[in-house]
Amino acid sequence: MTPAELEQIDPKPIIIDLRLEEDHASGSIPGSYNNCIFETAFVGRMPVIATELDAPVLVYGADARSYECEMALPKLSKLGYTKVTVLEGGFQAWGDAKLPIIGTNEAPAVPEAKDGNHEIDCVESSIHWTGRNLLNKHVGSVGISRGDIELAGGLIVAGSFEIDMSSICATDLEGEQREGLNQHLKSDDFFDVENFPAAILRVLGSAPVDGNTIGGPNLQIDAELTIRASVVPVRFDVACGIAPNGQLAAQGLFSIDRTLWGVLYGSGKFFHRLGMHLVNDLIDIEVKIVTEV
Repeated sequence: MTPAELEQIDPKPIIIDLRLEEDHASGSIPGSYNNCIFETAFVGRMPVIATELDAPVLVYGADARSYECEMALPKLSKLGYTKVTVLEGGFQAWGDAKLPIIGTNEAPAVPEAKDGNHEIDCVESSIHWTGRNLLNKHVGSVGISRGDIELAGGLIVAGSFEIDMSSICATDLEGEQREGLNQHLKSDDFFDVENFPAAILRVLGSAPVDGNTIGGPNLQIDAELTIRASVVPVRFDVACGIAPNGQLAAQGLFSIDRTLWGVLYGSGKFFHRLGMHLVNDLIDIEVKIVTEV
């Protein structure tokens, strides 16, 4: 149904705005109900909004390119609604047609990253790791002691993170097995924590990822990672953005070859017969960095 057709219909169908609550509050079609498609309560709210399954229902999203209606239609069909129509072009088309709008239609302010230095929230930030051999894997974490990020022009231009290697631990084991693996990782077989208590990730710069979208990897990070006094360049992509409260957040998943930092235990590159002691060279690193408010 086009905006002009909806405007002329009398009586009108039950109109449901599928967008965020704050978007509906800033500007909406007169008489519309807000039922955000992204909320798990969407299904439960429908019988309250439209009590009769054969009642005419019209849904709209943000614009022709946004998929709110595509998400809503199968849910409404599963609930049993039989007369569901989509507003062509969504709320954008309604506004472009100069039809009546409730509210100012001013978009909510988008949080922006402020240039300058930002301290890291070491509680909210985290590093998780996964190590493997041919048949098994172990997962765990390691803490960040301190860190900061420097922003300029919306990009990360510098940063430094101190990683507390004494906190490295497995999270998939319990009791003696867990303690045994933790001590093994801290020993000179792996990270030699007694002599090298900290690892350092130093960010050298960043660049936008071509064709990125919000929520996907949108920033490529160039950095140097220091482990056991060995400095090796690393490059990885992160999904970076600004939280509603103004915090900068970045999450990324990448792999490192531990042997480049002299962590040789169980490596097939350096030992010819390992049997059950084989350990894959690659370690997966999942990092989340969040700045202080």
